[in-house]
Amino acid sequence: MKYPKLLSIALVSAGLIFPSCDSFFDVNDDPNNITVARATEILPAATTNLGFMGVSDLMRYSNLIMQQFSAQGPVLNNTFTNYERYSISDSDVNNTWNSIFAGILADLEQLIKVSTENGSPHYTGVAKILKAYTYQVTVDAWGDVPYTEGLKFGEVQYPKYDDDAVIYPQLIALLDEGIADLNAPTSLLEPNGFTTIYAAPTWAASKVKWERLANTLKLRMFLHYSESDPAFASQQIRALISSGAEFMKANDDNFQMMFLNQAQRQNPLASIEGGSSEINFSPTAFWWI
Repeated sequence: MKYPKLLSIALVSAGLIFPSCDSFFDVNDDPNNITVARATEILPAATTNLGFMGVSDLMRYSNLIMQQFSAQGPVLNNTFTNYERYSISDSDVNNTWNSIFAGILADLEQLIKVSTENGSPHYTGVAKILKAYTYQVTVDAWGDVPYTEGLKFGEVQYPKYDDDAVIYPQLIALLDEGIADLNAPTSLLEPNGFTTIYAAPTWAASKVKWERLANTLKLRMFLHYSESDPAFASQQIRALISSGAEFMKANDDNFQMMFLNQAQRQNPLASIEGGSSEINFSPTAFWWI
């Protein structure tokens, strides 16, 4: 009769030591390590990456091709000289392409989702304006790009490429949606503090800059129609101006991120032109090779 008694004591002891597998593994859940990114963390990530995109390969290639800059380095066949000769391959733009879709646009799409769910339309408005801007730059650089399926991560592995002429009207509509969200009467969270672009003490001070940016972006997009459909461009520009929309009017409205004079936080041009590689990429009043 002693054996069953000893067995029962052993089972009870084991139960006290290992109450359950679930509770045992719960000790590895770090309460300080969030599992879902919040709007206040997604926005600064997106605006920082946008700041770096502004001085990325796209800026260097386009400025060289448009003859605003010249590759004047000490080595005749340096990398920038090849770009100035229109020698740009797929591999030269892969990093920028990946940064745009896997970084900036992915963050902005998540920000739209999160801010919509938690009742923060002011965050949603900022995200839509930034999304429209990012896509406009992408379309202007590549032409046809994935838009309708481009951000369906986990759903579509091979998104289709949309005609750039079809994307532009959708971006204008997206800017209008963003402006409407900016002017929503209430918002749980305000995006004026957690951002590297248009940060301000109050939402009212930040909002006016975002709205001016959105209207200016629409104006620029209408200007891009001037070659293909001048009548449409003129009509839309007149209508936008007549609506009383405010545009960027001073340097204080500049859509820019201020870099820091610290390692890994400097303007990328500083690292390109610094050290032994300086004077590879310089402003010029004329084009020469």
